[in-house]
Amino acid sequence: MKTDLFLSKEFKKLIQIIIYLGLLFVVISCHRKAVPGKIDYVKKELNSKDLQNYNYLFSEALKQKILGNIPKSIAYYEQCLKINTESDASMFELSNLYSLVGEYKISLEHAKNAVKEDPENLWYKLHLLNLYLTLNMNDSSIMILKEIHVNYPERTDLYFNLGGIYKENGDFKKALKVFEEIEDIVGYSPNIILQKAEIYEKQKKFEKAEDEINKLIDKYQSNINYYIILAELFYKQGKRDKALEMYSKVEQIEINSNAALISKIGFYRNINNYDLLFTVLDTVVSRNSIDLNKKIQIMISFITDPKEIKDYPNEILLRLRDLQKLNNEDNRINAVIADYYMNIENYHEASEMFKQYIKKDKTNYMVWEQLLYVENIIGNYQDLYDHSKDALSLFRTAPVLYFFNGVACTELGKPYEAEKILKRGMKFAEGNKPLMIQYLAMLGETYRNLGKYDLSDKSFEDALELEPKNLIVLNNYSYYLSLRKKNLKKALKMSSVCIKEEPLNATYLDTYGWILFQMRKYNDAIKYLKMAVENDDSPSPEILEHYGDVLKITGEDEEAIKYWIKASNAGGNKDELKQKISNARH
Repeated sequence: MKTDLFLSKEFKKLIQIIIYLGLLFVVISCHRKAVPGKIDYVKKELNSKDLQNYNYLFSEALKQKILGNIPKSIAYYEQCLKINTESDASMFELSNLYSLVGEYKISLEHAKNAVKEDPENLWYKLHLLNLYLTLNMNDSSIMILKEIHVNYPERTDLYFNLGGIYKENGDFKKALKVFEEIEDIVGYSPNIILQKAEIYEKQKKFEKAEDEINKLIDKYQSNINYYIILAELFYKQGKRDKALEMYSKVEQIEINSNAALISKIGFYRNINNYDLLFTVLDTVVSRNSIDLNKKIQIMISFITDPKEIKDYPNEILLRLRDLQKLNNEDNRINAVIADYYMNIENYHEASEMFKQYIKKDKTNYMVWEQLLYVENIIGNYQDLYDHSKDALSLFRTAPVLYFFNGVACTELGKPYEAEKILKRGMKFAEGNKPLMIQYLAMLGETYRNLGKYDLSDKSFEDALELEPKNLIVLNNYSYYLSLRKKNLKKALKMSSVCIKEEPLNATYLDTYGWILFQMRKYNDAIKYLKMAVENDDSPSPEILEHYGDVLKITGEDEEAIKYWIKASNAGGNKDELKQKISNARH
């Protein structure tokens, strides 16, 4: 049996569309967006004609970049490199442009080459560092930061980042050494003290952490933030009374402190007192002096916590609705409420909230993507078709939008349109392996619907070349081969991989059993088809019909009729099943 890529409830729970990885560059210093004051555009000696062409192409590339025409700008810079293979400026610009369109692998290569050509250029190294940080290549980031520190010891802001990476890596000894060295250079620094306190906390050296924070309290006695940090350190250790004592000191300095009120949400979470927590949350939601961005962040923390959203869904929704009433002009709250419904798997309500959002603002790409995702889940294919068309009119290079439009075309019986849109969208999906697999699998479905079986088989083969153990592709491809009674040994081998990985999956059991049926191995087929029925609480019409078919051929006519009737009642092809039943009775 086929795992329907878009109708099957099981698939919708298992499959997740891999979406563009919207990585943002890490801002490591105020110099992040600066450009070199002087760039040596041409390092290699060129003849006058090549030099003239190079300068023309470089200026055109810069112009297209300013105009926002990234592909043309890339093309011009690539031509510059063909003329002057040592042009570090072209490499640097290409790296920036490729990173903008998410091609981080290519961007990284150009950045490395630029640094290789001009190893003393700080800007090139900062750009390469940003890429390493973006791609979570911590070892490479550390190497670059060490090099920069040797050459630019005054750049303590960058050295600070080295300490931060060590801290995130759990290398606390090295992190402390970096922060202490910076402290020796710059003197007393609250930021350094807080970093050290955080490290001591992670090491569970709580007394040392308290000592560091108390240094700040002693020096800045009117700064409530340090009392709050100490309160949070206390309640994390289970010292609730000491935490409350700190909150009391905050109240003495600043009555009705917003920061203390927000911190108490964490305190009541920690002691599992949700009655008081929601009382505090009501105050936070209603207090005008608290920034709306902060309120939204707090509510997001609730809807993204699996336990809280499971245990307190109504309480969370009530505060979200209150926030919406008090800020009905702010469209972001619609998106947050939509995410709430997504997380409790109420996709119909999520769809409505996303629709409300795009009525007010059509420019947020991620909201469009989420809307299409939920419409696919609930099977609202006409809306999926219409909304994906609308989204594509705004975001013409987003491959996920083409994919969803192809899904809608397929489900609405528009295979020719599906083929056209999927082939167009694939051009934008290059480099995104998980999404490319989905495209190839969907094209396999589309070509099959068009009767282009060779192209269908090739699409599935290409998908498996990218991911040989993709169970859904293996299952669907093997099932389609069985329907055509083609390459049944190969189909059985592919299906066996699915059975081995998920031996109780009713869909995979059905496919395996059906291939055996087509191979006329009826005794083996009946075993697996029976298991398929028994391992599915609500067997599909196909599973029930297949089991009926094998029962009939093994001489159990009455049992076969029983399962064909069940298949008909479950939504199977009534005319075909009626004919089978009639033939079995006569």
